[in-house]
Amino acid sequence: MDKIDIQIQADINPTEDEAKVKRAIENVFSDVKFEVKLLRRGSQLIARTKGMDGLTKMYNLLRRERIRDAARAAIHAGTSAQTIVFY
Repeated sequence: MDKIDIQIQADINPTEDEAKVKRAIENVFSDVKFEVKLLRRGSQLIARTKGMDGLTKMYNLLRRERIRDAARAAIHAGTSAQTIVFY
């Protein structure tokens, strides 16, 4: 089975709380490791996780909110080769 690598990127403006952005990402993805890159204005939070376990919270959220069809359309629209990008 292929290994799944998940990378989440979030820009953090100077007026935003980095801890809250991290918590929001942790609410959707499991076992996340964070890295912060300083930008000219603010910073960029890069979160990484691996495997199907990293997607469990997201899957459960999509099921609970009953938005699987909309999510599926967004994911398919952002699919190319071995990469999926969605916002």
